[in-house]
Amino acid sequence: MVFLFHVTMVFPFSVTNVFLFSVANVFLFPVANVSLFSVANVSLFSVTNVFLFPVANVSLFSVANVFLFSVTNVFLFSVANVSLFSVANVFLFPVANVSLFSVANVFLFSVTNVFLFSVANVFLFSVANVFLFPVANVSLFSVANVSLFSVTNVFLFPVANVSLFSVANVFLFSVANVFLFSVANVFLFFVANVFMFSVTNVFLFSVANVSLFSVANVFLFSVTNVFLFFVANVFLFSVANVFLFSVANVSLFSAANVLPFSVANVFLFSATNVFLFFLANVFLFFVANVFLFFVTNVFLFSVANVFLFSVENVFLVLVSIVFLFPVTNVFKFPVTIVFLILVTIIFLFHEAIVFLFL
Repeated sequence: MVFLFHVTMVFPFSVTNVFLFSVANVFLFPVANVSLFSVANVSLFSVTNVFLFPVANVSLFSVANVFLFSVTNVFLFSVANVSLFSVANVFLFPVANVSLFSVANVFLFSVTNVFLFSVANVFLFSVANVFLFPVANVSLFSVANVSLFSVTNVFLFPVANVSLFSVANVFLFSVANVFLFSVANVFLFFVANVFMFSVTNVFLFSVANVSLFSVANVFLFSVTNVFLFFVANVFLFSVANVFLFSVANVSLFSAANVLPFSVANVFLFSATNVFLFFLANVFLFFVANVFLFFVTNVFLFSVANVFLFSVENVFLVLVSIVFLFPVTNVFKFPVTIVFLILVTIIFLFHEAIVFLFL
């Protein structure tokens, strides 16, 4: 059939002149006729009536009125007979009667009382009896009135009183000293020496040698001795010695010996010494006049006073000492008293405002 991440003509995250998150004549999640996770001429992270994690009129990774992960004639990770990350007729992130990461009628990330990425009876990113990546009549990455990773009428990546994978004052993917999408000894959603999308002994969503979406010492989305949703030398979504989202010796979302989401010596989501989603008075998923992925007073993924991934009293992936995508000569994981004081002051100020209005 049609394979996403095909190796002939069209390369999502291709290796020719189309780079992912690249710079200079480089398309971000390419537009044109090269669609990533696309449906027909509608590309993911594309530009043309495509919605990305929309929030009212606020687009994420948007250009003009373009939204990704939207709910309007645009299907994300859904394509009739076109499988994403597929092998043969097995659909990944499909739509129809096939569930995510499924084969036949076997559901992954869901299945009544069977939880993947779970520990005991604890749900991942769940609340009460809420399932992660719910199945039932609710499809993942679906379109209609069902939101992605949603529960009832609760939207994922919403803005309002709905937090993302959050519960009250519970921090998501954040635990003090947490680094998100950083480069060079970078910690992603890290909790004690955890790295995501790194290229060597990387741990994804792990917590003290206990990886998330894992069982025992399982590593997710790592490269080099990489284990994908792996349990006992078993690779998921792997083919021969090919890594997930990789082709031959190509790293995840990379080209040649390029780092994940990088090109040449360009860091992830960065261009040479240009920091994308970088910190410099920038708080990621920060609440209370929160700036999401913004660069020097410039709101990226945000519009006006609309906060994406923000929730009152909820610091989403907020880190007191977090630098996002620090590069080379930039302070790597600096522990500055000034930063701590700043975060504390902002937090207390926000709490005071909230208290006054309650």
